[in-house]
Amino acid sequence: MPKISIIVPIYNAEKVLKRCVDSILNQSYKNFELILINDGSKDKSIDIINEYKEKDERIKVIDNKNKGVSETRNIGIKTSKGEYIQFIDADDFIDPYMIEETLKEIEKNKADSVITGLYLDIESENEIKSSKQTFEYKIEEGNSNIAVAVMDRLNGTYINSPVNKIYKKSIIIDNNIYMDKTIDLGEDLLFNLEYLKNCKNGVLYKTVYYIYRYRYQKLSDKLRFEIPLNVCGPGLCLVHGGTIIINGNAKIGKNCRIQSMVNIGSNDRDKIEAPVIGDNVFIGPGVKIYGGVKIANNIAIGANAVVNKSFLEESTTIAGVPAKIVSRKGTEDIISLRN
Repeated sequence: MPKISIIVPIYNAEKVLKRCVDSILNQSYKNFELILINDGSKDKSIDIINEYKEKDERIKVIDNKNKGVSETRNIGIKTSKGEYIQFIDADDFIDPYMIEETLKEIEKNKADSVITGLYLDIESENEIKSSKQTFEYKIEEGNSNIAVAVMDRLNGTYINSPVNKIYKKSIIIDNNIYMDKTIDLGEDLLFNLEYLKNCKNGVLYKTVYYIYRYRYQKLSDKLRFEIPLNVCGPGLCLVHGGTIIINGNAKIGKNCRIQSMVNIGSNDRDKIEAPVIGDNVFIGPGVKIYGGVKIANNIAIGANAVVNKSFLEESTTIAGVPAKIVSRKGTEDIISLRN
């Protein structure tokens, strides 16, 4: 019986698939099963993984019509035989000691989860720019402490993605925790939060083992951003991968922070004028800002607000549908907590 099941959803990954699979097969730890799930690829991905299957009995191949990454991961969970589960994306790869070292940590500490560091590699022509996301090493006891630690790093790939984590299969099955296949934005974050809610303790591991790689020219497709050039000022922070649409006529100032599901554009009556947003503005998830409105510096905009008029008073918090000022106590604490 394999100790751990490694699940790899695959869709049109022929150019990068061998790098991913080889990094798994070259692990120092050998007692695993590798579940390669072809999700209706139109390239030669299925041929590549079938070749690997013939060479290594630890590999299981599933060939499906396109169901999306969430349902594909769910199929992997239900098919798996290991005590633990790890997800890896087909265009990424892992350090040769990742499985060995993370299993040591989870068993030594009798933990329910391990979250490791990861590298974010942006590949552009012959250049690769890397950044690192990680925790200081911690062992958190109790799901409330785990939740606080996680919220401290609730940004981008590190917490949202399932790929740099080890899960106990029993917790997933016993609590009926699966990826929500009805949504394609934030389903992995919801899965992680539901899983961590059911953990008694967890290891936050400083070492970086996972390399999350994407090509620069495909970054907006992968993270679902539609942001024209020269619209945003320096210091822009896009907190999560997810739908963000910004009109090409908009202007956004320095050091703004934009959550997912945000739309900044013109209104139906005026196709030219678009919002002008000041510096140090926090824009919460689901916010919509329309027309030739102006937003002053240091404003915080609450989740799901609809902004259809200008707000020129600095350091205020606005929220609601339509948006209105809900606080004049300053926004420094709100903005600093999110940076």
